[in-house]
Amino acid sequence: MSKQPLKEFASQVAKGVSKVFAKHGSVLPFYHAITATGQTEVFPAPGRNKNESVALTRALLTMMGAVRVASVSEAWMLESPDGQALDIDRIGREGVSVQPGRIEVLVIYAEDVQEGFLLARVPISRKDGKAKLGELRFLSCDSSEGRMVGLLPKAGTRH
Repeated sequence: MSKQPLKEFASQVAKGVSKVFAKHGSVLPFYHAITATGQTEVFPAPGRNKNESVALTRALLTMMGAVRVASVSEAWMLESPDGQALDIDRIGREGVSVQPGRIEVLVIYAEDVQEGFLLARVPISRKDGKAKLGELRFLSCDSSEGRMVGLLPKAGTRH
């Protein structure tokens, strides 16, 4: 298993994806896994929809004996301006992509059987037909839940 801290692993994944993004202006969702023996596996998100993709990914991670994984995909994100409450019901009905103040990001979920879970984002700007990435930023997530949390087969964040 890697001695590299999870935050450094996520930074390394972000650095690698930035090269692909610079060349193509986008990236398809993918996973970067490390097994207990230190083997690296990088694979595209499988399946026809998000729920199927996550179920298949959990099965793949279990079969390969993964102890660390990072997931990377493009997404829309909203940040609450000045601590104002967001209208979660409206956002749920309409979607984040149509909300004022939304930002486009690469989102990185990283998980390790010993270190737990972290979340990071890299802003995407698209100006004059050219896509560029901003700086990697780690987000605080004292409590996380959702389909991308607890991907690893044992320990990690899913008990």
